[in-house]
This record gives sequence, C-alpha cells and structure tokens, in this order.
Amino acid sequence: MFFLNENENPFKTNERKYPIDFATAFLNNYDVNIKIPSGYKVEKLPESVEINTENGIGNFSYKSSLKEDIINFKINFKVNVAIVPSIHYKELKDFYTAQLLKLNEKIILIKK
Repeated sequence: MFFLNENENPFKTNERKYPIDFATAFLNNYDVNIKIPSGYKVEKLPESVEINTENGIGNFSYKSSLKEDIINFKINFKVNVAIVPSIHYKELKDFYTAQLLKLNEKIILIKK
C-alpha cells in the first residue's frame, strides 16, 4: 500500500514540548481492489488488524480479504482531535509507526 502512506513517520524526535496541531480531526477512508494476474494465486495476504490509541486520539483499521481473483483492502485512518497535547506525543508517534509498518506489509503471489 505504498501509494497510500508517507514513506516515513513524520514524528521523528524522541520527545516534544509543544502540542501537535492537525488543524482539524480527520478520517481517511480507502477501499482498494487489486486483481490477481491470471496464472497466479495468493500465498500470503496481510492479516486484518485494528489499532486504537490508549487515550482515544486515533484509530487505524486495516481489513484484507480475498474473493476469487480480487484482493480487497478497506483501510480507515482516523484522528479524533485537532490538537494532541505533547504528553501524548510518544503514543501518537507509536500509532503512526504501527500504521506505517502495517501498510508496508507485502502480498505474496506464486505461480499456479
């Protein structure tokens, strides 16, 4: 899902003294269908997962499914608040890291 996400976590420092201002709460929804080329089958598909922050800052939902020769991904990334206090910086940084790791998992296809 490299086309859906940033290449790296925007939160790089170990600590932060000021709040993070997203300007507004937001929700990004993606519904992606990938047709498997003829002559191939799915050997491994990333597992579905839901990640919630402890303090209700955000939610990341990743659902993968396979039906015949179509792989479907339903991805929701939600930040519930416009401003995240600096005391929750590590939680937000870890949340973004978990999302990036999941979106970078690979689909493995093999020849039939």
